Formats: sequence, C-alpha cells, structure tokens
Amino acid sequence: MEVWLYNRVSRDPKGVSRSVAQQEELGLEWAAREGWTVTRILSETASASKYARKERQEWVEVMDGIRARAMDAIMCWEASRSTRDLQAYLDLRLACAPTGSGDPGVLWAYSGQVFDLSKPSDQFRTGLDALLAEQEAAQTRARILRDVERQALKGAKHGKNLWGYSYRRSIETGRLESIEPDEKPVTDAGDTPAGLVKEAFHRLYDGESAYQVAADWNRRGVPPRRPVRNPKRANAGWTTEMILEVALKPAYAGLREFRGEVLDGVEAQWPALVDRTRWWEFRARHEARPRRDPNEWKIAYLLSGIAECGAVVPGPDGELTPCGAKLIRAKQNRGRQRRNPDDPTTFYNIYVCKGYRTGQRSGMGHVTVSMKHLDDLVEQAVIARLSDPEFLARADERDMEVSASRAALQERLAKAKAYMDEARRESATQLDMSILRTARDQVQPEIDRLERRLRQTSGYSQRVLQLAGSNAETRWQSYTLLEKRGVIADLVVPVVHRAPKLGVRGGTRDRVTLDWIRP
Repeated sequence: MEVWLYNRVSRDPKGVSRSVAQQEELGLEWAAREGWTVTRILSETASASKYARKERQEWVEVMDGIRARAMDAIMCWEASRSTRDLQAYLDLRLACAPTGSGDPGVLWAYSGQVFDLSKPSDQFRTGLDALLAEQEAAQTRARILRDVERQALKGAKHGKNLWGYSYRRSIETGRLESIEPDEKPVTDAGDTPAGLVKEAFHRLYDGESAYQVAADWNRRGVPPRRPVRNPKRANAGWTTEMILEVALKPAYAGLREFRGEVLDGVEAQWPALVDRTRWWEFRARHEARPRRDPNEWKIAYLLSGIAECGAVVPGPDGELTPCGAKLIRAKQNRGRQRRNPDDPTTFYNIYVCKGYRTGQRSGMGHVTVSMKHLDDLVEQAVIARLSDPEFLARADERDMEVSASRAALQERLAKAKAYMDEARRESATQLDMSILRTARDQVQPEIDRLERRLRQTSGYSQRVLQLAGSNAETRWQSYTLLEKRGVIADLVVPVVHRAPKLGVRGGTRDRVTLDWIRP
C-alpha cells in the first residue's frame, strides 16, 4: 500500500507536544512494520482549527492528492493532526469515500488504526474523534482568551516586547521579572529608545508634524524599532505612520489596552514614559482632526509605486546595496519668476524615492525625477515595444519557451521528488532516519528552488497581448490610468539612478534603466 504521511503541530515553545519530526519518525516506523510504502511526507506548523487565520498549504496539497487518488491511504499521528474543524473533517470524509465502481477510495490511518470512510462504523468513530478534536480546540481557545483578559485586567504585559523598554527575565525559569525604560544608547549622539519615545511625543504635542520628526530621525540615523525583514524596506527608515504609532500608543502613558480599548482604572505593570494627562489631551486633539473619506483616495499617478530607486547606498549593516525602494509623487519648488518678483512660487510634480539619506540635511529620497519626463519616457518605450511587428512573434515564442521551460522544470522537480521518495522508502525499510535527513539536506533546497521558479515562470498577460499591434498607440490613449499602470507593471520596471552631479537638470533618459520583465 502506498501512503502519504502528514505531520502537523500548531506551535510548541515548551516542547510538550509531539513535534513534526517525532510524528514523522513514528509514522515511518508504523509504515515499516505494516510493509507500506511512504511515497510522500508533508509537514507544517499551522493551526487546524476553525479559528486559524491562515490556510494550511500542505494540507491543501494533501486534499488535492486524495481527490486525485495519488495514494492508497493518508497517515497522521492522531485525528487532530489532520483537522480540528468539523467542516474540514466532512470535506476529508467526502474526498476519501469511493466515487463509483472501480474506485476503492482512500483510507485514513491514525492512532495505530486504519479507517475506511465508506463504512458506517468507521464514519462514526472518525466523526466522534473529529468532534472531540474540535471541542478541544474550542476549549483551548476559551482558556487562552480568559487568560489574556485576566492578564489585561491585572495590567500585565501581553504580546510583543514594546520598543522603549528593556525586559529582564529569570535565568532559571524564563519568567518576566521586570520591565524598565530602555536607556541603552542606540545612536552616536547617545539617543536611547526611552528618550526617543519621550522626544517623539513631546515634539508632536508641541505642534511639530510626524513627517518632520521622521525626517529628523532618519537624518540622525535612529535605527528602526525592529529588524527589517523586507530588503526593499532596508532604507525606508522612519515614516509618518511609525511616529504617530509611537506617540498614540497607550502603553507609553502607563495604560493597558485590550481589544482596542483603554481599560479604565487599570494600571500597567511598567513605568509610564509620557504624562498621562497630556497623552489623553494629544489623543483627543488627534481624533478631532478632519479626516478624508478613505474612499476618496484614488490612483492619480502613472508610475507611483511602480518605478524603483537605482541608487547604491549603505544598508543597515554598512555594506553598499541597491536601494530598490519605490518612487512616490512629491512636489518640487519651481521658484519665483526672475522677471516678475510678484509672481507666486509655483510647483511641479516629481517622483521621489521613499528611502532616506542618513546624515543629509533633507533625509528623504536618494533620487528625484520629473514626473512628466519619466512618464513620457516610459509611455513612449512601452508603445514602441508593443508596436513592434516582431513583438507578437516574440510573444508566441515566449509562450513556447515558457511551456518548454515549465516542462523542463517539472521534469527536474519530479526527479528530485523521486529521489526524496526513494530515500524515505529506504529510511523506512532500514529504520534509519539518518538516510532521510541526509537526502533532505541535499535535495530539499533544490526542490524549493524549482517550485519557486515554476511559480515565477509565466507568459504575457491578455491585456498586454490585446494592446500589441500597429494600433498600439491609439489603443493606449483610450486606456484608463489604472489599465495603463497594469500594462506597465506587466512589462517593465523603470529604475531611476542618481544624477551624475547634485542639482543637474535634464538628462532623464540617461538616468533611467528600463528593466523589461520578459525579453
């Protein structure tokens, strides 16, 4: 019998539950005793209850495999590893059941037993286990929610560590012992996280804008609150939203928040960094400001959020790296007319990099470029490319290349997975997990890379193909701004580099590289 082995754990920081590695080892031993061939092992760390926030990708693959009859049985350590949701159990039962003559269905094996979901007795037993698993998940959730609420009413910490404070824990037990203001310098000037929290609040309270504070902190080289995970945000620095979040956070006034509400009469178990009366006053002033309806915000610029910065700048670790931040719209002072000093100052639109320049007088933007010049350049290049008689021919060739490339990738992926399957069978036969671990270390990175390339390999979109031809320019003029942005995003990434000299005007074409997404 050919079986798939599915292992899952929600999370287990205390090491109480069976880890996915333990589940896999036990499953392989069980399969070896029964003489089954484990053809696929899928493991993940994710919640299986109906309260889960994210879809389980490996379980989706299991369900697809069951419907395709890619295995004779699906194995789990226990019923709750597959699901803690009764609806998901019903979907599993329906997928495993025989669909007609000649289809034996798929068996479900867990807790040392094999169940045929076409039999009423097995349906009852597995259904009861599914109900118990769902009840256990519901009870666990209720218990956690009660504990979180109890901690909130006590003013205790919950969730991520708060920037501006240092946390001391017991070496023996790991329990939190105290929360104190973080006075460790983070800049050459001696700025500390606790001091920066106070500074941000008082500057906004006194009337400065969050933008001014963010620009100043970026100029001074204040590091971000937490490590940057997205490389394209490595040079984004402090933003208006981040500064406002610091100034408006109730915790800095020694207040405890629960489910978005400040708890009345509850003292937080950490010292306040800002005056509570002033914090309430600032919050009231902020909430009283007139606000624009979110539905009024519309896309108004052709390349905002599409064009990228090509400047090479020091990263957080000091090494030179491409910025890669998106360009956004800003206004440039055109200056007064020399012939008529009574004329008011005028402005024109530009695109500016969202990254920041540490130590510069003006912290924002490694590059700026005239909006009109860049829009015209990109539009002309896109129209010229789509008007080229050879474009559709190249597109057809591209589709053929894509098909051939995907076929080659799939063939290599199948070979890599077959190698892993053979290693699993040998590991199960010899009861030697080192064989599987060695194969996984050698082959799994290649499998991940091939699967990633398969997702990225695609042909041209239909909206690009419909625009191509001798009438491309005429059709282009009839497109809406949103449609034009979609075509550009499918075709090219405009990269704007620094001017050869500060203050030099013109030369936009020489500063822009058009990185065509497909040749």
